[in-house]
Amino acid sequence: MDFSRLPKTTISGGKSRKEAEEIGRAEEFIFLVFTQPAEAVKFSLLLRANLQALTEDIGQAVSDRFGIHLGGFFTQQAGELALDDGLLNRHLNVAVRLADLAEANKILMTGPAFDAARQSFKKNDLKKEDLDKIGPLSWTNHGPYLLSGIEEPLEICEVAEAKKESPPALPATEKAQPQAQD
Repeated sequence: MDFSRLPKTTISGGKSRKEAEEIGRAEEFIFLVFTQPAEAVKFSLLLRANLQALTEDIGQAVSDRFGIHLGGFFTQQAGELALDDGLLNRHLNVAVRLADLAEANKILMTGPAFDAARQSFKKNDLKKEDLDKIGPLSWTNHGPYLLSGIEEPLEICEVAEAKKESPPALPATEKAQPQAQD
């Protein structure tokens, strides 16, 4: 899909509060910055539900992959906030690695994003029509992974609609290796 033709995205919450903004596109990725990890999780779950409905309507699989990472990319310069391209690129690299590791229809995130989202996520914040689209959730920590291009292992976690069995372990790939826990 050619994302360059899509308009820039801004996602607004209630009372004109901006909750997300598109900051870039590359290959098959659209990069969004959210005000809170829980907002990124809500967006991901709702988009997944809507794509599942589209899959059923058209009879053809439409899938997605999400990588959610928590990190700052602004620095203070002369009392002003300034975008630090180095920090931005480092955090985008982590998000891309997560999305690469994610199989179709998975929402993966780093440990800090997972912890923050899980603590503040409230399904009752969703609109009634959206609440009906998302079933009970499972929150799974897959443990530390060493991702290509990232120096330290990162906790890789997942949120998914709960099923009777736990989500399967993530596969080891050329770009992501599970690490033994101490």
